[in-house]
Amino acid sequence: MESTDSHARRDLLVLVPIAGFCLFAWLGAGSLKTFDEARHGEVAREVFETGVVHTLHWNHTRYLAKPPLNAWVTALLFKVFGVHELTVRLFSATCGLATVLLTWWLGRRLVGPRAALYGALVLCTSTFFLKYARLGQLDGPLTFLTTLGLCLYWRARETPRLTPWLGVVLAAALLLKSVAGFAFTAVLVVHALLGREPGLLRRKAFWIPIAAAVAVGGSWVLLQYGLYGGVVVERWRYDVVKRATEVVEGHEHWIGYYPLEFALRSGVWGPLGLIALAALARALLRQMDQGLLLLLTWALTIFGAYMAAQSQALWYVLPAAPAVSLATGWFLHRRFPGLRPRTAALLFAGCVAMQLCGTALFVRKNFLSMDFEPEIRALAERTRSRVGREDTVFAFEVHENALLFYNGRRVARAQDVPTIRTFAASVRSRGKRLCFVREPARPRLEGLFPPDLGATVLDREGSLLLLEVEVRNARGPEPMGVR
Repeated sequence: MESTDSHARRDLLVLVPIAGFCLFAWLGAGSLKTFDEARHGEVAREVFETGVVHTLHWNHTRYLAKPPLNAWVTALLFKVFGVHELTVRLFSATCGLATVLLTWWLGRRLVGPRAALYGALVLCTSTFFLKYARLGQLDGPLTFLTTLGLCLYWRARETPRLTPWLGVVLAAALLLKSVAGFAFTAVLVVHALLGREPGLLRRKAFWIPIAAAVAVGGSWVLLQYGLYGGVVVERWRYDVVKRATEVVEGHEHWIGYYPLEFALRSGVWGPLGLIALAALARALLRQMDQGLLLLLTWALTIFGAYMAAQSQALWYVLPAAPAVSLATGWFLHRRFPGLRPRTAALLFAGCVAMQLCGTALFVRKNFLSMDFEPEIRALAERTRSRVGREDTVFAFEVHENALLFYNGRRVARAQDVPTIRTFAASVRSRGKRLCFVREPARPRLEGLFPPDLGATVLDREGSLLLLEVEVRNARGPEPMGVR
């Protein structure tokens, strides 16, 4: 027992520093990624600034697309540490570190101590896992809750008193990402049926907490329905039903998209992970092993569920990453059973070096610097003092999420003829308005202006311009220049 404990401590002394560095190094540097990361950061910022927690807001209007857990936690972090990039990403990165440790813990019980260490090291050095675990999105926390739920499931098979905690984890997952939170329950049901161990599924102590968790997750939807009526149903239908049955937001890919992209974006571990899953399936055909079966059903259930959906985005399958990593660790240990710890450390160091070289060559530099929208950040922060707290700025072909977070003011789109008419009416009523636009898109914007409007460049950052649009005199627009 003492030897086992000392080996576990030694493994943690290796694993924790590596995982901590990979997940937290330069985490607060740069600027937020303009789509999901900046959107979730802005929702949390508005919770923090307004103190309203019963309804989420984005762009100072109600936001019904996602449940509140991530926004609540991030708003609390804002209150403790301040509003900046680090606090937007801190919840996800912390969940990433916890996922690595849970993967190691579960792996020791499924595939053995050495394979578990290999698998955890594979996970925390996988470029696919690191990319999304370091961003302030929902997928890192969901992966943590999925892994935690499966750890509890594995223990609850032999320790029934842990079964109710499955309901707590499910409730948190539903409050984090709606029906995607059912991921770990789908995996454990498939495993129990394929492994012919349905004992847990027959327990009232399993179904009562699951029902309670569904009630807790559904209570948020019911609260929003009571406040806003049918618009909540329409939003739920779009985010759940339509995403599953139709292609939305351009997320259309061929059926092999997930496994191929997973392999390509995981660095040197990607192809090896797919080989390991195939070897896992072959081993199970020869001899049934409940631990190996859990890994295979974990990966295939999540891949299969999202492959069946019409709208596909790569980050959806992040909860499968711990299973694939443990399968890779099992495969490595099986192929090299007598590998000494020092030799294994050198091999992993070489693989990590290859990962870093591959990242530098094939991934955009902002993956390492975490600087996704430096121009928007610099110009939006300088513009904040020009705009009143209750005022609105406009944007043409510039996504509003990062503008919202860094400018802190309401942003309206001026994208086409109808919105340009609204923009023109606003200019005429106020005398002038500010508009963000990329320099190449400026001629298209001005081509949509009515004859009585003209623009002057107030400020610029790289290719991003801040225009002051105002009503010109009757002789037509004045020459446009830089003030």
